[in-house]
Amino acid sequence: MVTAVEDKKSNNEKLSANDKAWLEGAKHSYAERFVYHLERRVEFYKRSHNWNEDNKHDRNYSYETLPGYTKEAGYTNSYGVDELRSVAAALNDVLNTATESNMPQTQEQASALAMQLTDVVKAHQSNIANDELRSYVNEAVWFAAKQATKEMKSELPDRTKNHVVDLRKAINQK
Repeated sequence: MVTAVEDKKSNNEKLSANDKAWLEGAKHSYAERFVYHLERRVEFYKRSHNWNEDNKHDRNYSYETLPGYTKEAGYTNSYGVDELRSVAAALNDVLNTATESNMPQTQEQASALAMQLTDVVKAHQSNIANDELRSYVNEAVWFAAKQATKEMKSELPDRTKNHVVDLRKAINQK
């Protein structure tokens, strides 16, 4: 649909509001939005659980007295942050590879990409020793997929909105 609208635009044909919405929606991709929301969710878990003790300005006590902090290196990452970031990085690598190869174009390619993403998550979860952290991985991936889909769906127009039906042709076919 987007290529047809781009052709219309390059031929200086008048674009409908629906066509303009398709062009605007094409500026973003599901992969970009998925990675954005996945990274935001990882940051949410890191901050809400205070895993890296980054919230030092939100509290009245000093973190310098806690183990794991040095003045030179600052705070070290916790196990939870490392695991969530490694899953996010692996999923980002898969999506970047798919995007570079203009995939998915067909439903079979989309299914293969979904299975590839699922396999990455399963492989990482098999190495995670904490059940709660495994549920955080599931939640982060689910949230990112849900938000990316919701945003793209609200941005892209309905295909049937400007659909024209030729009644004579439809009646004569029966």
